[in-house]
Amino acid sequence: MKLPLPCKTWRYPFRLKDGREPSGPKEYIEILASAVCEERSNDAGLRFDVQTGKRLDQSEIRCLTDGEVVAYRINERSSSSPDTAGFVLVRHRLQASEGAGSLGFYSLYLQLADWDYYQNATAPRPAPFLGEIAYIVQSPNNPRSGLNVRSKPDGKAAVVATLRANTPLTLLPGSGSYRQIARIDATEYHAVRGFVHEGYLQRRLTLPTLNAIQVLDLPIGVTAGETIAHVEKSHAFFHLEVFTYEDAQAFFGVAYDAVRMPSVLSPSSRGWPATIGLESICEAQGAPVTWLNPLGLIDHFTPRYESRITVAFLERILKKNGSWFTGAAGGTSFKTNFEKNYPGVFRHNKESFVQMLNQCLNKYGIMTPYQQAHFLAQCIHESAHFDTTLEFGSGECYNPGKHRNAFTEGNTEAGDGPKYRGRGLIQLTWKKNYREYSEHRKIDYVADPDKVAANMLTAIDVACWFGKKKTSTPQ
Repeated sequence: MKLPLPCKTWRYPFRLKDGREPSGPKEYIEILASAVCEERSNDAGLRFDVQTGKRLDQSEIRCLTDGEVVAYRINERSSSSPDTAGFVLVRHRLQASEGAGSLGFYSLYLQLADWDYYQNATAPRPAPFLGEIAYIVQSPNNPRSGLNVRSKPDGKAAVVATLRANTPLTLLPGSGSYRQIARIDATEYHAVRGFVHEGYLQRRLTLPTLNAIQVLDLPIGVTAGETIAHVEKSHAFFHLEVFTYEDAQAFFGVAYDAVRMPSVLSPSSRGWPATIGLESICEAQGAPVTWLNPLGLIDHFTPRYESRITVAFLERILKKNGSWFTGAAGGTSFKTNFEKNYPGVFRHNKESFVQMLNQCLNKYGIMTPYQQAHFLAQCIHESAHFDTTLEFGSGECYNPGKHRNAFTEGNTEAGDGPKYRGRGLIQLTWKKNYREYSEHRKIDYVADPDKVAANMLTAIDVACWFGKKKTSTPQ
């Protein structure tokens, strides 16, 4: 059996409710302790329910680590019995060191949303391995002319073609209102490429085989943190198991006790993999199974960087011991208005600032010393050495007619320049970027962009988001 590429990165199956990554296994264990426990003789993993959902963002299930999807089952309707419930099985490989041995293992995501769940127009997109998502043009810009295809993902970009109503098409993976066309299934538009507004499309999911286990002829690669399934809101129950049929004790050695699951099954039990019928898929009929602790694996294999930012560290870099975020670098008038209009950030408590900074760095995976040095250098420059969360200039230079990129960046009306001037530690600028950040946070910063500068946590979060998503932070 060919194994996938070795695991490099690890992620918890759910983020915290506030969007942060958990600080460590201890925090996750405390949350899991709130789950309503029911005796299930086959259970040897982690269980999540409505109680854990109060502190975890259970809107999407993330893959534990790098691997490949080898099998799944999605039901037409939910099944309350785990042995017939929807699941995804992912195969992984751990590499001890260069040239050393490896360990093949599996993660099983059990009791997932059914196919009916995805039929709702507001439901998230199902995982790619369930089948291609097709669309048809539903509500064209002009009933007589059709839906515009634009050269760029912007409503003011050049129109390269117009699609008639009911034209079928598929889209490339992505986010935002404007999505890039992958293929148009109509001869007359065969060569058309560009971007269309997803709001004018009706989603049509390709119906997969339901109510039966599907083994993929060609496993589909997934990365740590990638969404692979969803929990149905009506019951919000989810189960995760990690197991191997190989000699885990020999592979882990002295670390074995830290990564194995406590013995909760009878010695003869082979758990849910056998009950569901996965042993043949894993090519392990009758082989002994060892359950591994997902939290122990994450803790053991996640690099520990002793580079958490401190106040003392930042003061050495800034070469100043006085107050931060006074607005003084912008002049007397700016400082007066900054204190009046942004009391939530004016002379912000340094310890509180550093705590939120570390949380956001963790949330967006800006963790290595090199990543943090690159990120902090940009923040310090953009914020005038942590003196402001608002651009000193008026923003008039970003108005249409004043800046050649105004329209492509979303500033289409007079006054958009000042309205969408730089805010946050990395000075988020342009309406287009405010719109994308609004979609990311599910908070409307387009209508009230000042919220980005007025709240310190938001000012930090937007900088981390922009630094990670837009500027390709060095690895």
